[in-house]
Amino acid sequence: MRVLQEYQRLNTGFRVPKLALGTFGTKGEACYNATKAALELGYRHIVTGALYQNEADVGKALQDFQRESIFLMTKVGPKDHGYEKAKKSVENSLKKLNTDYLDCVLVHWPGSFTHKGGDEAQVELRHQTWKALEDFQREGTIKSIGTSNFLVHHLEKLLDAASAPPSINQVEHHPLCRIDDVVSFCRDRGIVLQSYSPLAKCDPVLWDSEPLNELVNKYSKTKSQILLRWSLQKNTILVFKSLKAEHLKENAQLDFELSEEDMKKLDNLPQKRLNWDPNQITV
Repeated sequence: MRVLQEYQRLNTGFRVPKLALGTFGTKGEACYNATKAALELGYRHIVTGALYQNEADVGKALQDFQRESIFLMTKVGPKDHGYEKAKKSVENSLKKLNTDYLDCVLVHWPGSFTHKGGDEAQVELRHQTWKALEDFQREGTIKSIGTSNFLVHHLEKLLDAASAPPSINQVEHHPLCRIDDVVSFCRDRGIVLQSYSPLAKCDPVLWDSEPLNELVNKYSKTKSQILLRWSLQKNTILVFKSLKAEHLKENAQLDFELSEEDMKKLDNLPQKRLNWDPNQITV
């Protein structure tokens, strides 16, 4: 499982492990057990978020491991946009995770769930959220800051207003959602792309497709391994959820490479989103 020791370098100089355990949709004992199992297998990148309501469960699992060895990421949720709300969200996350610093905090969504104004006010609220994260980064409480579900137009506005650029942009990314414009934009500006839902939620358009089944047979790998390898070869880092240790172990067995021709076979599948669509935030 060599990939668990592989990293990408962020524009802040810090290293981020290429594989992460995601914890969306799981709480309590299930979240604690999955996080602990991942850490015991050698995963060193854990992703949570204020919206997930499981930060305390993740924090509990971290206590038996050396904090400095773990890249811990959380998120400021859409209801906490604005400088003061974002600041309070981060402070709450620190308490729940039982840590005095965070390796990375993302703005979870380019829009605010509580926004009641015009487009200019929406953008200003987003940028005030970013300013709060910049201040935490400046004092060292957060090592790196980033975005989630930001498209090119969201990033362009943010870069115009920001003192510090995002280190990571976490987005839905898999063969059914390639978002080539976002990939290129981030690559050209030194922003690391983190793929969520890299297994496309086992959507049958992908999972029952002829190209994927062909590659499973050719490489003698599982569908999950083929899709995770595809994402790695797109130069992204990955976050995926699994509650079972055997799946976490399987998903880290990626010591093979897809040929350029086989990569293109997966590139040519029809496109669709399987999660919330940030295109609805038009400003």
